[in-house]
Amino acid sequence: MYARRCPTTVHRTLAGGLPLILVALAGCTSPLFPELQKRVQKDLAFPMVLQNPSQHVGAVVIWGGVILSTANRKEGTEVVVLETPLDSAGRPLSVRYSRGRFIARTPAFLDPEVFRRDRRVTFGGEVTGSETRPLGDTQYVYPVIKLLDHYVWSEPAPAYYYGPYHYYDPYYWPYYYDPFRPGWGWRRWPHWRCWP
Repeated sequence: MYARRCPTTVHRTLAGGLPLILVALAGCTSPLFPELQKRVQKDLAFPMVLQNPSQHVGAVVIWGGVILSTANRKEGTEVVVLETPLDSAGRPLSVRYSRGRFIARTPAFLDPEVFRRDRRVTFGGEVTGSETRPLGDTQYVYPVIKLLDHYVWSEPAPAYYYGPYHYYDPYYWPYYYDPFRPGWGWRRWPHWRCWP
């Protein structure tokens, strides 16, 4: 009456391989800011600008990292970022690879709830110089960029542990109530619920 076919090996292979195909396609996406990429100096790495920001004023760069603070002022918004290298898709890597800090400024309003602390961002901008500020007991020189384009990366979904599948599958347990047969009986099919 309620017959259900069991999944074949081909079906399981396709179902298991689909996430891998989607990940591969996601890795082939075009880089961020395609128009800005034409103006970027590919050989100009962040440590080079950090060492001597004034020498690279006017250079267009694409940097990323984790937001440390966002401040809105009359003249615009200022974002302080802990820089990290970018992967091939333009996504910031882990903070353990950080090489320093920088400041991004824009006359536009950036909502501090969107650009809040610990969010990963990728900024495209033009180097305008540097600014020295106290950092702990030292004076830190921040490279400053004029923000031309930006991308805020989505936060990873929280990880929940649901336990083994059979804890939530009433047909897994060896003793069950069969709605299509009177009374109780022992399970006669695998836990993926293939009807006999």
